[in-house]
Amino acid sequence: MALFVNRRERAPIKRLEAVLRDKRSQRENIAERLSVTETLIAEKRAAVQHLAISGAGDGELDQAERDVRASEDRGKTLEGALEQIADAITQGENELSEVIEQRDRDEVAGALEAMAEAIKQSHPKFSEAAQQLSQAISGSAASVPETEGLVNFLQGTRDQVASAVAMVDAELRLRARDVRAGAAGFTKRLAETKPPVKQLHFPREHVYALNALKWTENGTVKTCPAFAQVNLPVDLVQVALRDHHADFMHTARVQAIIGAYGAGQSWEPLPPDDPRLVDLDALSALNAASTDVTEPEMLDA
Repeated sequence: MALFVNRRERAPIKRLEAVLRDKRSQRENIAERLSVTETLIAEKRAAVQHLAISGAGDGELDQAERDVRASEDRGKTLEGALEQIADAITQGENELSEVIEQRDRDEVAGALEAMAEAIKQSHPKFSEAAQQLSQAISGSAASVPETEGLVNFLQGTRDQVASAVAMVDAELRLRARDVRAGAAGFTKRLAETKPPVKQLHFPREHVYALNALKWTENGTVKTCPAFAQVNLPVDLVQVALRDHHADFMHTARVQAIIGAYGAGQSWEPLPPDDPRLVDLDALSALNAASTDVTEPEMLDA
């Protein structure tokens, strides 16, 4: 049922937005025609003056002046139309704003009423739980001052919560009525949105992969085949060079391999689970761990 209600609520908004789009398009067309007309009027006025200077006859001047007046009349007509369409757009924008505000008011009022109903429905469960706890104490053959104090506290809490629930229920429903009627302000809770993930930009270096490589950037696993040119993050380039999984393009070894296997400028990434891949991130972590282990020994020496 809510789906159909929402569709009905959206219908007038969609209709008003469509009308506004049409009116704005009309305004652009009229404004463009008015601009052309104003340019034409200036040109025709200049032409009349040129005719007068060149000694044109009265008949020719009369015709030229009639053309000017006709263009001026057309300009006035377009100006009037532009004013009317501007007024219609302003009226449509105000109407759309009112409809959207009423939709938001209805949504907030509905949420307040739903909250009131949820509190009302939950209260008996709280009261029943407090009653069971009180009976568990009162039904026991043993008694100590602390348990009697808890029973009294539970009874007082039940009475206070019942009174508070009734008051909050009435307040929420009254608030919902006033919000829906426009007699009270409201705040619409915006849907929570996750902040955009900040993309890190790593310094890179161009190398030639001697083995199939795998690494991770911004949470994305990247791969390249062997004998391919690739731009690697600088910190991973050092790992690849040290373990002979890549080399610089200008080296004699790479130039010889290029002669045999090609330059490797065009290639397709390998699947991340390809067994041939060398994990550069794992090698980097392993090298970092070995460095941490050897440093204390150097200090002891």
